[in-house]
Amino acid sequence: MFGRREIIGLLAGVAGAVNVPARAALGYGNGLNAYPCRHGIKAFDAAPASFLALYADNREQGRPNLVTEAFLIQMLSLSLRRAQREFEKTVLLPLLVDWQAAVLAALGGKAQDAMAGQAMAVFGSLLTGAQPANRRAEADVRLALAADGIERSNVLGVRLDFSQCRPRGHYADDPALSRMFRAMRYAGLAPFLLNASPATGVDQGMAKAFAAAALTLSAAMRSAAVRPLTERLDGMLAAAFGPAEDLSSADLPAQPATAEALRDQWLTESAKRLPAVIDVVMDNRKLGALTPAQAAISWRILPGRRLSDVAAMQQLVTPHVGAPIGPEAAAAFAAGSVDGQLVRAYVGFDDVRLLYGLSPAPGDAAFAFADMTAGARLAWAEAGRPALPSDNLRRFLLKTGPGASASRIDALLGLYVHHRHGLAMVAKQSMTSTPKGLVFASPRPGAVLATDLVFIEALAELARGHASRFPAESWAVWQEHLQQLAEIAFRRSHICGGDADDRLLNNLDLALAALIDPGDDAPLTVDIHTVPSERNAVQIGIGRPAPIVAGSAVGANFALYQWKQPMQSRMNDVEFAVWLAGNAAAAAASYSAQDRF
Repeated sequence: MFGRREIIGLLAGVAGAVNVPARAALGYGNGLNAYPCRHGIKAFDAAPASFLALYADNREQGRPNLVTEAFLIQMLSLSLRRAQREFEKTVLLPLLVDWQAAVLAALGGKAQDAMAGQAMAVFGSLLTGAQPANRRAEADVRLALAADGIERSNVLGVRLDFSQCRPRGHYADDPALSRMFRAMRYAGLAPFLLNASPATGVDQGMAKAFAAAALTLSAAMRSAAVRPLTERLDGMLAAAFGPAEDLSSADLPAQPATAEALRDQWLTESAKRLPAVIDVVMDNRKLGALTPAQAAISWRILPGRRLSDVAAMQQLVTPHVGAPIGPEAAAAFAAGSVDGQLVRAYVGFDDVRLLYGLSPAPGDAAFAFADMTAGARLAWAEAGRPALPSDNLRRFLLKTGPGASASRIDALLGLYVHHRHGLAMVAKQSMTSTPKGLVFASPRPGAVLATDLVFIEALAELARGHASRFPAESWAVWQEHLQQLAEIAFRRSHICGGDADDRLLNNLDLALAALIDPGDDAPLTVDIHTVPSERNAVQIGIGRPAPIVAGSAVGANFALYQWKQPMQSRMNDVEFAVWLAGNAAAAAASYSAQDRF
């Protein structure tokens, strides 16, 4: 909560990332009321193309702005996307190119024929576009480029979900980032499985071969010439996207013995850090004495990142959740079929609400399965384990979610879509600010700030987390804008009806537009869960903004969607925008907390 002299000071940490001092605190008192000047927010008819388009229309029509929490989340998330995109293009991608070349050089003659060299050749080809010399590697490159679904890897000999190599999010519209996306997904997806199990199709001979290849690659990555690049890359990925989930070259002992001894050591150590998210294709009926996590113990070229929210949701589907209870379970979004049995196979927005206490509707069919209480306890435990950037999201949702209105819940679910959208690859510019002396035309009295100090405080903390992951000058400008919004929220919680702040609220869209790439203010989607038995992936998305009115002020909330998409055709943002237009299936996929209270 903001104190008397802390309305501005608590935001100083955002500026600290770029050494910009906060302004002196103002002498306002304590206290707030949510939506203090509320005039009855109601639906507005036409759907604008974007938030910025809606506010531009307000300006043209002389209407005051209704600044919503969804708009603030949209702009902050798109600022993060700009900073992340710049980091990936100018820092991460060049480092990956240098690193893969150095690893291949360190492998020497093993780079052509052995499993280790072939896997690294696939990664390098996907990253750079160069044609691999080895036929097995070339075949896997074709599978990754086609991204048609689950196929047997020619290099590893196990089945992989190649559909996950299809570029999505901000990676889809940039050729270089698309190549990086495919390479990173392959490197994080291809498992060098260390436990023999009929469930994965790995026998003892294959497990030994995987261990030998993992040792060869680890030794190359930790060789004197390559080690500095490897350590820099590992540190960079951990800082930006969170800790690794699976084994990697970082787990190579200082004095490794034989591949078989190393395999035994890794299996022993992995018993204490079993993977929480199972992304290995397996037949659970053939697990025998092993658990799915034990069968999935593996080494990866560049492991996927461990996201607390993804690990938590793993606990809300079969086999952790039991049989359906009552006939309503069959109609639930979560319901699916495994081995011909109705089970809880999917996750969606209801699960996000359950995970973060966002007022899930009692009796919802999504929860009509046995052991949901036990599954939820495991999920909450997973969500509480430290793992950036999930921690930043969790803190924000737990601070702003309890007792939230339907409008705020939809805004928070939109933030979750942005969160997963930015992490699609791993589960991640110069600024022209608004001139301070610019004179705006019409004052447009009656502007509304539809949020409170608690939300702004939490948004400031979230911005600090973003700044620590992807430093950029824009975070200091965000600090200034949040400072001004905190002052307005405080004043309006005490003096209802004042219009001294109309000018700032009516031009906030122009100021924040300078902090994003404007083309990003558009519909977006991300896949968050896969059900191989039905060959589907869960996709969630944010469509065109849903306009609302308070008095004469016009703003917008998020329009949310969730649906089951064939995994071989995982949808990207452009395809989603086309799909939304006049599509009955898209209308059926809409999700609103307002409808579920």
